[in-house]
Amino acid sequence: MGAGKTAVGSCLAKLMNREFVDLDRTVKTEAKMAIADIFSERGEEAFRSLETAALGSVAGREQDLVVATGGGTATRVANVELMRSTGTSVWLDAPFEEILNRLDGIGRTQRPLFGSVAEARRLYEARRDAYAAADLRIDVAADASPEETAKRLQRILSAGEPANRFQTGRK
Repeated sequence: MGAGKTAVGSCLAKLMNREFVDLDRTVKTEAKMAIADIFSERGEEAFRSLETAALGSVAGREQDLVVATGGGTATRVANVELMRSTGTSVWLDAPFEEILNRLDGIGRTQRPLFGSVAEARRLYEARRDAYAAADLRIDVAADASPEETAKRLQRILSAGEPANRFQTGRK
């Protein structure tokens, strides 16, 4: 949440001349409801099921895509296995303080799992192991724009670097 998946993914898709898919947007479209409403009316488990179904439909497409998943997508083993079998997963690793800055104000109220700063920090820490299973880890510097991060990621992907656990250094 707040790491820049949608912004960086959109930029990366343009750079790589691929279609961009925001998984949260796909879930909202399919459910015909806002994500916050899905959480409040149906619960998190219902949202996660919708998310898994959306990921499956996206993964089944023929063309190469850039997909921004939701912050909790990687917490389900089935989702991780699907992502591994269909592409390269990337963890945009942003420091918690940077995420708080990005979500300052209205960004927090639009996140159904952002109850308080303490709850958000617990969620951030709890998900780190799931994120660490990604093929690539990119440190997201506070001063890097989404375009800069996408360009850095494109260079790594284009160079054919070994995917498993590759890390970039901070600026």
